[in-house]
Amino acid sequence: QAGNGDGREDSAGANMSRILFIGDVRTAVLIAFLIRFWSKVTFGPGCWEWTGASKDAHGYGQIAKGRRGTGPAKAHRVAYAFLVGIDWRLPVLHSCDNPACVRPGHGHTRQGTQSENVAEAWARGRMRHGDAHAFSKLSAENVVEMKKMRQSNKITYREIGERFSVSASTAYDAINNRTWQRSI
Repeated sequence: QAGNGDGREDSAGANMSRILFIGDVRTAVLIAFLIRFWSKVTFGPGCWEWTGASKDAHGYGQIAKGRRGTGPAKAHRVAYAFLVGIDWRLPVLHSCDNPACVRPGHGHTRQGTQSENVAEAWARGRMRHGDAHAFSKLSAENVVEMKKMRQSNKITYREIGERFSVSASTAYDAINNRTWQRSI
């Protein structure tokens, strides 16, 4: 224990001891987390693959943060934070198109904006659209038929929507290329 030489404990020294002890515990926890994290990565000349058991529905690696109720952290974000530094407000984008990759830089992951992320996903064909989209109620053939109905019969969007079990606004958007423009 810290003291001032006369047998009495120095309060500043005692506080410093507590701070160092807490710091040591935090350091030990961080080191244990890093050992656990990197043991779940397979290093190669290209992608560094997340091999941990936990992945989300899209194949992105996840790791428990170690605190109850906080949910998992994305593995590629954790790797980027430790090796490069991170602005937690921005996403970490995969340039290699491999969601299991945790390698920062070198054409694999980088920070960018959400709009950059969406634009890159569209450009690489990674966004589901048209009848491949999980919530699509129409097919490309339906949209072509809807356009023909509107041009030849001059029926309302509401009537077309009813025939295809969608709303009038959905019919309008499909017929006028506000949606489905990439699919047909």
